[in-house]
Amino acid sequence: MKDEGLRFIEREESLISQEEKFLIKTEFHGLSHYPSKEMLSPYFQKHIENNANENSASYQEEEYKLDNIPSWKYFKQFAVFKKRAAIFAKALAEKSIPPQDIKNLNAYDLIALLKNYNQKHDIANFETAKSKFIKYFIQHHEVDYRNYMLENKAVILYALKNKGIELDLKKNHHAYEEFIEKNIILMKTKGSVPPLFNLHHKRPVKDSNSNENLSMANNYKNLCLILESPYHNMLHLFDTNILGKTIFNRKVKRIELPEDLIFFGGFSRKFQIYRQNENNYSDILTQVINKKKKQK
Repeated sequence: MKDEGLRFIEREESLISQEEKFLIKTEFHGLSHYPSKEMLSPYFQKHIENNANENSASYQEEEYKLDNIPSWKYFKQFAVFKKRAAIFAKALAEKSIPPQDIKNLNAYDLIALLKNYNQKHDIANFETAKSKFIKYFIQHHEVDYRNYMLENKAVILYALKNKGIELDLKKNHHAYEEFIEKNIILMKTKGSVPPLFNLHHKRPVKDSNSNENLSMANNYKNLCLILESPYHNMLHLFDTNILGKTIFNRKVKRIELPEDLIFFGGFSRKFQIYRQNENNYSDILTQVINKKKKQK
């Protein structure tokens, strides 16, 4: 593993709060998971029970100062939430929550408000960090990804069969190639994670630091498309102790993947794809102009 650039590291587990972790995962997965009743604050639960009629709104969105909500300091770290500040205010007004009471709300309450408001007003949910990453990956690494899939055809077919996906190559000799192309199209258009693969956070979500920007957990540099079995499963073996319970308040060992690694399909470098350094066109243009000025 060391020969292939992978190494074990030992770090102090930072233990971010459950609300912080929930926001990171919500940006990553989207609003698909609605907070359970137990997650909602006692104040919000009581307010919902006592104010079933949403048409009794008596407040304006301008009256809400979101900074008065303790968890808003976490929401502001995510662009998808920060730019929806007006929607959060409208949702609060629609639920007739007194502006002076918003200090009693937690992060789960706000996510519930956002999801309900979007559904009621037929507003599309934000694109997930997962979808954005897949589109980014296939945009920059389509050739390398296709070559990996073609060069490892036997392994991929075997893994697909174990997943209940069996391609009939006898009837259609091009079934495998068509399978690859179909999934590449889905990656480009919908940001879909292809079969057999998953996304891996190089620095685990629970290792995020409360003093940093929480959205960095879902940054492209921290994500890697990885073959689910055995590699993704193996990396997460180090998240638990022998009893299967998460170990807190101690140094933990992790397998650290190289920073520029964006695809992990095996230990050997030939089964990996590394992030290309996309040049900034404006920077290059500036360098050319300055060079010409010096020549003159």
